[in-house]
Amino acid sequence: MRGAPLLLLVLPLFLPTPTNGQDDRYIFHSDNISVVTPGVFELPIYLDVVPGTLGLPQPVDGWEYRVCQVSSTPTWPAAYHFVDLLEGSATHLVNNGQPAHYRDVSLGSNGFHVVTLIDFTATHSIPAGVNHEIDRAVFQTVATLPSSASLQFCAVGGGFGQSGLDVWIGPNKIAATQEPMTITIDAPEDDRYHLRVHGGHYGTGTVAVATVELDAVPGTNGSPEDVRSWFYAVCHDPTALQLETLSLSSLVAVSNNGNAPAFAALDTAPLGVDGFSCGVVIDFFGVYALASGSGLELTAATYSVAGAPQSTPLEFCEVNFSPPTPTQVVTLLGSGAVPFTHNGTVTILPPYTRGDCDGNGAVNLVDVLFLLSQLFPTGTSAPPPCARACDTDADGALNLVDAITLLTALFGTPAVPLQEPTLCGNDDSPQHSLECATSANCP
Repeated sequence: MRGAPLLLLVLPLFLPTPTNGQDDRYIFHSDNISVVTPGVFELPIYLDVVPGTLGLPQPVDGWEYRVCQVSSTPTWPAAYHFVDLLEGSATHLVNNGQPAHYRDVSLGSNGFHVVTLIDFTATHSIPAGVNHEIDRAVFQTVATLPSSASLQFCAVGGGFGQSGLDVWIGPNKIAATQEPMTITIDAPEDDRYHLRVHGGHYGTGTVAVATVELDAVPGTNGSPEDVRSWFYAVCHDPTALQLETLSLSSLVAVSNNGNAPAFAALDTAPLGVDGFSCGVVIDFFGVYALASGSGLELTAATYSVAGAPQSTPLEFCEVNFSPPTPTQVVTLLGSGAVPFTHNGTVTILPPYTRGDCDGNGAVNLVDVLFLLSQLFPTGTSAPPPCARACDTDADGALNLVDAITLLTALFGTPAVPLQEPTLCGNDDSPQHSLECATSANCP
């Protein structure tokens, strides 16, 4: 309590029953601010005294308001703590540079309550104008994950007399209006944790497989903790890929002491995005978790490849949940962290004919000679239009074995057929990184 207890006997004289409705000449508001955790930030509280429906305003001698949390993730105490309420510059200025004669600040479970009288003699008041800074609320951020809290001036609870969102004009208490505000807390990424999505090279009409892996490795903040929970979403271009299945990895499937995780939500149609989301809690009691390490596979998704030849992204994205759920990991000890995310791609290759190394539409001895010219160049020679077609043994590399394999297929006794595709098709070999920009004789 700031102010002498004797003032409590005088204060009720200034607190008659408030008028019905809200007077738009008196507006409480603040800034929508974005801060980084951890740290301390100040939230200015403004009062506008402006013409409104009832005409010109009168100077304001005092006020009462509450700031309440409407919604947030995580909740108010877990995101930031109220530290103090400082007197605003306007309040100090109008009272001849002196503190207000009476101020009471109280902290509740989801907000704070303020009562202020500038001057008991009503000599000094807030004049007409906008953005009068009447208070500055000081908060300490404690969240380790991104969060957003919607705050508002509210008219509930105790206080002296009839509590609400009010200003005092002499002995009259008038219900004011308010504008909501939002505090957004950004948490820095923790380089001990990395989420990676891996795609590959696939042809139109095949099935692509993409995995999400976690690296929990030493970083700037020291050694990582074992991870027992996570959430992420991965988006794709629906004109190129169609999501078919989503499953937990074999590692995660037995991560709860040989059993399935205590909670797993795999959503193949999350709200507002083309992609999937994965939320997992291995163990609610903090006993079992994924041991730190690299390449810890979390999920595998399959896609039907339908797009034209291109590189199409697989990107970590935000889902339109309410309240928002950030990409995150939670450790065995309960600490939250924002991981670095690394997007992937699926490279969609054009159809080709295996063995048609020169791309003329026929497979014959000329292709063997063309391949040898690539392996043992004697001058300047154009690269194959589809190096993948030259990989006759389908091992992902071009070497002399491919030439021998093609000769065996053409002239062997008996002839050994090449692997598919033998005519304008594609295969399912994601590790295959050989270029295939075009195959002119395939539609």
